[in-house]
Amino acid sequence: MEGTCKHLVGARCKGSGMRNWRKRRAEAVLSLRAALLDGTFDHLWTTCIRQAA
Repeated sequence: MEGTCKHLVGARCKGSGMRNWRKRRAEAVLSLRAALLDGTFDHLWTTCIRQAA
């Protein structure tokens, strides 16, 4: 499972037009994606992202 995740994330970050992605940016996008999939995006949006803006 870990190898599959590493492969998928690596492929996503190394795709066309994604050469400027840094680890920090990639982790932020993955966190948002995970929150969307596990149903915690609304909580994340209201507590973290809105306050930072």
